[in-house]
Amino acid sequence: MPLVVRRAMPAEIRRALVVAIPAWLVSRALAAATLWICWLRNGHSFPVSGHGAPGATGLWAWDAAWYRSIAEHGYGGQLHAHGERFFPLLPLLGRWVGAVFGGHPGAALLVIANVSALGFGVGVALLAQRELGDRAAAATWLTLLAPGGAVLAVAYAEALAGMLAVAYLLAVRARGAATWWAVPAGVLGGLARPTGFLIAVVPLVELWLSRHDRDRRRQSTLLAAVAAPAVGAAVYCLWTAAVDGDLLLPFTAQSSPGLRGGMLANPLHGLFVAPNRAGMPVPLRVAVVVLALALLVLVWRRLPPSIALWSTVLLLAAVTSAQGTSLPRYLSTDFPLLLALGAVASRRGPAVVACMVSAAAFVAVGVSGFGSGMVF
Repeated sequence: MPLVVRRAMPAEIRRALVVAIPAWLVSRALAAATLWICWLRNGHSFPVSGHGAPGATGLWAWDAAWYRSIAEHGYGGQLHAHGERFFPLLPLLGRWVGAVFGGHPGAALLVIANVSALGFGVGVALLAQRELGDRAAAATWLTLLAPGGAVLAVAYAEALAGMLAVAYLLAVRARGAATWWAVPAGVLGGLARPTGFLIAVVPLVELWLSRHDRDRRRQSTLLAAVAAPAVGAAVYCLWTAAVDGDLLLPFTAQSSPGLRGGMLANPLHGLFVAPNRAGMPVPLRVAVVVLALALLVLVWRRLPPSIALWSTVLLLAAVTSAQGTSLPRYLSTDFPLLLALGAVASRRGPAVVACMVSAAAFVAVGVSGFGSGMVF
């Protein structure tokens, strides 16, 4: 590797850190303020917010309580049925790192989530620098302040999965030996969330676009990157097959009553029929989806087709919920949408306005979610 490249990489990372750290600090402060507002609104207490996991309140609302319970007791511990829908990477890390915290996996989960959120922000800044030029700041701020982004500060898998996803994209879009880093990132991403394996479409498209390329080494690396996320998901599925006798249980568990209704359910029911308590009022749900579709058009115009296709698949997965639940969180994880928005709102004035609107939505969604008014 030439000396100039060795010197450029640390400088690139330093620029990404300079962009990401302020956004990360502000988003942590907003998450804390969101919890405080919710606590005040509910008479100096937090309501129970969850589906069966013990202690689902406050900082441990909704899925956070499930991840803590799995980290502390395993899948066969104190959980009710359907806990296998929570993929194992985050609770496993919580259990292992929890030993460093005196046997407190809950504390470890919070540290992992918040450190991963910083890594996610740095990765988004790097990706924006490489794909969009000097538009990294707006894209990074919008990603960390996205509506639904409060879950990046609590014990949810989104921060860890986001960090692994952006690392995977950076590796796939790189040249030379760096592309091999997509393999471990992909395997771990497949173990992080049910939608983790979908990112395999990125190297698949890159393979198709480079089909006339004579660089056989890169093609073999991309093939390994295609397989990696599926391998990660398959490892977990094989475990559930051995323990529970159901290979697809991590995915079919989502079809249980009261949950999202399967991986690919009829989106019309979720948008127009599902009750408000399951997510958001119908007009707001429709407006959010329309905005996401508009951003997707920008993604196809501003970003490489491989990333644009992955963003499209994620959007499809987000809206195909029979219950219309967790829409802000699902769309916030589709960070190419926010990269595209950052590209068109890169000037100071539009960027500040976009970030302020996003921050207000961040707080509103967070207060509703911690207050049990909206499913995170």
